[in-house]
Amino acid sequence: MAYVATTPRSDGSFRPATRSTRRTASVEAVKSRQACAQAQHQSRVRATGSRRAPEAQAPILDSAARSTRYRIAPLDSDAGPSLQPTTIYVGPLDRRTAPEGLVLVLHGCGGTARCFEDMAHEWAKAMPRVAFIMPTAPQRGRFTAWFNKSGKSPAGLGVQPKCCAYTRVEAQLLNILESERARLQLDWSQVALLGYSAGSMMASWLSLKLPAACAGLVCLHGICPDHRLPPPPPCPKTGRPPALLMAGGEDVQIIPEAVEHSRDLLKERFGFKDVTYVLTPDQPHSLSIEELDAVLAFFQQCLLRSPASVGGA
Repeated sequence: MAYVATTPRSDGSFRPATRSTRRTASVEAVKSRQACAQAQHQSRVRATGSRRAPEAQAPILDSAARSTRYRIAPLDSDAGPSLQPTTIYVGPLDRRTAPEGLVLVLHGCGGTARCFEDMAHEWAKAMPRVAFIMPTAPQRGRFTAWFNKSGKSPAGLGVQPKCCAYTRVEAQLLNILESERARLQLDWSQVALLGYSAGSMMASWLSLKLPAACAGLVCLHGICPDHRLPPPPPCPKTGRPPALLMAGGEDVQIIPEAVEHSRDLLKERFGFKDVTYVLTPDQPHSLSIEELDAVLAFFQQCLLRSPASVGGA
């Protein structure tokens, strides 16, 4: 089943609607479906491996319960705040066979782990041997954000201020990936990263920090590291992962030209060989059915090893 992203929820999450019903559903029907979905989710928490980490299990840097491979510099006084406690885990739904993939999903500015929760459940049904992790960015002023800015952003396409106060979040996200990858007994080549809007910058930055190439990188209506971030470590011997960048023709928040520039940076500056750029005409900053279908197909191609790994959508 394909879903289209809309923005009526107060928490910034996307409400799914099928292609055939999204234009005709009444307000009462929408509320009824949301209540039903909430009840179903509560049962899935116990039955299908979807869980929200309690505060005591939030990813804390240097926790004794976690293998902390990635650490911030001891003298880094501008490491920034920590991730918020809510981290949502979905899948793998197939417990009888070995997991085949892990996807880290990063929301946009002002969002939370809930933003992609419904989509992750649908993707998990289509890929029952793949797990999804959705953390929540720190609260920075009025909004949640993965990075802070060293200054005020100029109007238009002027030079943007550098990113700062993100190294603690970076280390925590890398620790989450390392911990879950080890728990599921996966190689880095079975890990994929997805970022939406402002989450694209952090997702692509993490892909440059990994010790080996991951399975794939998806940037939805967002940009990749540029002059605002320092040079990453050298490209690993395994190279760079395939990447999918998507832009909306009517997106005024992240204009298509900015995404095209990120495509060029991935190739020319960071050594990505396989970069696919998709422009969806007349699409604003939300996500369309066609875009979500393309993301699912990309994950299936780079994560699944056999047709038996594909579940019913």
